[in-house]
Amino acid sequence: MSATEPVVMTLREAKEGADRSSAFFNGEALTAISRNGSTMKLARRLVAAGAPDMPVEVRGEDGRLRFTSRSLHALARWTITESKRGLSVQRWQPRHDAENINASVIRRSVDGAEAKAA
Repeated sequence: MSATEPVVMTLREAKEGADRSSAFFNGEALTAISRNGSTMKLARRLVAAGAPDMPVEVRGEDGRLRFTSRSLHALARWTITESKRGLSVQRWQPRHDAENINASVIRRSVDGAEAKAA
């Protein structure tokens, strides 16, 4: 994957109102599950794994394009929050509880072996 080719994320509906996003990077399938912007959460994991800044294509399970971003790194800086007034996009701020840091991120090697991210 070069910096000029887009990283392709697949967005699926997960259980209990959450979404699941997945993409391949360096031979591994990275997956993030979130009720608040799984694609943005996955972008943060890709950046942490060393992915260069590149365009992003987000596609549904049916392969249809859902949205694009010119910058993986820019996408990683945002999250979706929910309040009494509804949903809004806001700057992502890291939380320092261990449960949030490791929650819902699964690394899967090309051979299908699965392990929770450390």
